[in-house]
Amino acid sequence: MTKIGRDVLPSHDILRFSSQKEKKVVAVDPWITEYEAEELEMIRKGLEKISDRISRSPELGAPSLTELFRILYEDKFQYKTLIAFPLTSDVSPKLLLPFYEQVVLPVSPARNKERFTSVHGLTPEEIAHLYSRNRVLPIILGDPTILTEKDASYMGVLLEKKPPILRTERWLRFYKEEKGQKHSKRGKRLSENAKAMIEAAKSDFPERTAKFLMYTAEVMDESYVSLYFCGFGDLADRIVEKYAPPLVAYLLFVLGQLLVNPTLIGLGAATQIPKEGFEWFNQIHRSFEEIPAISRDLIFPSEIGNFLTSCYDLTFPTDPSMEIVDKAYRDKALSKARRLLIEFDRAVLEGDENRAVKKGTHLEEVYREAVEALLTLDKRVEKCRWAWNSVMYGAIGLLGMLSTPPGGLLAGLGYRVAEKKVTDLVVPKLAGIGFNPLPIALWKFKKEFRSIEELKADLRKTKP
Repeated sequence: MTKIGRDVLPSHDILRFSSQKEKKVVAVDPWITEYEAEELEMIRKGLEKISDRISRSPELGAPSLTELFRILYEDKFQYKTLIAFPLTSDVSPKLLLPFYEQVVLPVSPARNKERFTSVHGLTPEEIAHLYSRNRVLPIILGDPTILTEKDASYMGVLLEKKPPILRTERWLRFYKEEKGQKHSKRGKRLSENAKAMIEAAKSDFPERTAKFLMYTAEVMDESYVSLYFCGFGDLADRIVEKYAPPLVAYLLFVLGQLLVNPTLIGLGAATQIPKEGFEWFNQIHRSFEEIPAISRDLIFPSEIGNFLTSCYDLTFPTDPSMEIVDKAYRDKALSKARRLLIEFDRAVLEGDENRAVKKGTHLEEVYREAVEALLTLDKRVEKCRWAWNSVMYGAIGLLGMLSTPPGGLLAGLGYRVAEKKVTDLVVPKLAGIGFNPLPIALWKFKKEFRSIEELKADLRKTKP
């Protein structure tokens, strides 16, 4: 089994707030106290809305939980369709942003600004800017008043935007106290048993491992309750019945990362993990069959994301004069970039995945082959466009004769409308005959990205 340690687990988890509450702060700025008070009021209002919704529809599953929890943040967030949630800090939001409209980003303080940027993949200034552009949805892990003066100083530019603090944690606490008392009591009993057994056997483990196991035992009641809350109570009980308490604490904690956090912190966004996390979770699945395997669709191919982001300079500038580039990219090329990422990943996997990950050389080979195919593809597209324009217009005329006088049909649709349908919808599909999906995806992406490159160039010319 993979080594047990916090370095192989996600850096943000909902189960660590109990320890944060004990953090002592010498002084708190009045505006931070006001910020917290505002947040508490919004939580209260949000919980009232959720309670009302539940009273009308008491049977909840994971999809409806996502819908409910998004209500808690509707005063701060405007949700798009393509939203990503990095389950670990190993997947940088800078890589997710070119391929998703928004990224849900849990934010916690660090030793200093440099460490903060390393953990979160963005500076506080960049997060603040992208939040104002509705691109990053930051959630502060813990109340603002737990921040030290040093934390508040380097995070100030972000805190001034008053992003929401974690609101689902309050709802979970309410559930634990009001609805889940039975589960909470059982979780506490299991926790005490696990801590006693770990304490007795801690000399058998490396010090780091023993500390981590003790941590999972300390938060065991939260793990147990949160799994019940998110509809995985039967799974939690099967694990409790089959394994010893120390191992149960560990497995419930892992399930909290895999099943609970995407709902309570990620707000149901598309969970993204690195290849190493996928392998680790599935290795646990192979060892403990009760732990579900996870789909490879959750992997974000970081190497390919890096390659494409660097190749096309897919930046998301904090310079306001360049914001039009970000908007144009989202409007025109984002869905094509996401398809290109998926098809590129698939092509690499069918070739030599290990060499691609270790050296990156296979990425360049696969990309070069796709680019070389574009010349032939462009010729095929031109041929299809000529042939199908003629056929398509004839088909439209025939349909028109069946329904309306043919003379007014093309005039009503407009020549340009018909041409757009042919070139954008029909031709790429026909041109795909004889080509694998990667050149097609690359062709579609380049078609939209070309205009964005021109926009970038024009903006650079106008800069003093």
